Amino acid sequence: MSNNTFNNCCSFTTGALSSGNIHVITKVGNHKISGVTISGNTLTNSNGVGISVNGYNNTVTASITNNTITNAVIPIDIQRQTADIVVTGNTITGGYDCGIVFEGANNAIVTIKNNTITGSAGTGITIGDAPKTVGTDYFYIQYNDIYDNGTYAIYGAAAIVGTATDYLNILTQYNWYGDASGPAYTALTGATVTKSNSSGTGDPITDYIVYYPWLHTSKATVVADNASYQTSTVDLVSGWNTLSTPVELISAADTIGELIPTGRTIGYWYDAFDADADGYYWELLENSYELSPCDSVYVKLSLAKTAQLKFAANEFTTPEKALAAGWNMISLAYLTSSGLNADDAVASVAKTAAGLPGYGQVVSPSLNATQKDMYGNTGTSWAVAYGQDSVSDKMYAGLGYWIYMQNAATLAGMTITPLAPDLD
Repeated sequence: MSNNTFNNCCSFTTGALSSGNIHVITKVGNHKISGVTISGNTLTNSNGVGISVNGYNNTVTASITNNTITNAVIPIDIQRQTADIVVTGNTITGGYDCGIVFEGANNAIVTIKNNTITGSAGTGITIGDAPKTVGTDYFYIQYNDIYDNGTYAIYGAAAIVGTATDYLNILTQYNWYGDASGPAYTALTGATVTKSNSSGTGDPITDYIVYYPWLHTSKATVVADNASYQTSTVDLVSGWNTLSTPVELISAADTIGELIPTGRTIGYWYDAFDADADGYYWELLENSYELSPCDSVYVKLSLAKTAQLKFAANEFTTPEKALAAGWNMISLAYLTSSGLNADDAVASVAKTAAGLPGYGQVVSPSLNATQKDMYGNTGTSWAVAYGQDSVSDKMYAGLGYWIYMQNAATLAGMTITPLAPDLD
């Protein structure tokens, strides 16, 4: 069903929430429905649902793309038994209740990407339950603009958590919430998602929504540049911290002064190639110091703060750092939410280019045990020697580490830019 116009339509079944201007339902004969495409339609002023996909007594598979829906009770409703639902490229404005809703516990794979959802009286997206089969089915809610909605950008109902990790099958990273600072979210006591975003001024989200990384610019720029402009924060404690970035930062926010404009009392970086006249390699951390992948620094704060890392997703970079013989400060230049074993992270300097011994040991300083990385993982303190199994000794994005080199070599990062978005 494509390229139709619906204006001022009323419900055609009992109950506004069970009807739709375009209504796909498996109700008669217990048959599956598949291959449905709903594209390019304009729907305005509906007192019911705009587009409804309802697996009432069997499965519905459908693609809902490039529609414009303005002023409906629920512009798009996905409910009961569905599989492989694709919702992309739609513009949704002015939902009287919410923009998109998932209803029931039998929705399988649902993809919601590259949509604009704004101006709803309630939520932008409401998720009523987890995917049908946890571990197999997923909800992909990514690369959407969700802003200026009445309550929440994304609302996750308590029914999502059938088991402790069900919410992890709902992938809600890489959305734009109306501001580069991201969604407002405070993790309350007992929350499932424990990483707060105290500086976020975009549309708020609820618990069960893993919102990080998010986008620091709208999806229009993401689409135009074919670049995933991701961002997240590193929580810094009052006192000493280590700090790093896993990816090249945008030029407007790559210096220490830009990352931490206030509250910094002092900081240092370690220049392994140039000792001062007094024999020390420590250099004072100036506002103009540019933070780069594979590098890390020490900063001392007068109060707890966050540093927001805005990735230059359209830049062409191959992260690396020349390491001198002896001690060097390094970091994990790799986007991974679970960290990476130390021996894997520094594999590029296990040997030199000439085949000489490379690193002797890697150390996570005790400060890391007081900090969290950009994904909310708590760091740990450890030391691992070359050849030693480092399964429990992980490096995390946003923290700093030490490496002792027996001979000079070049450490290579693992995330290369540009970062391409997955918009399908």
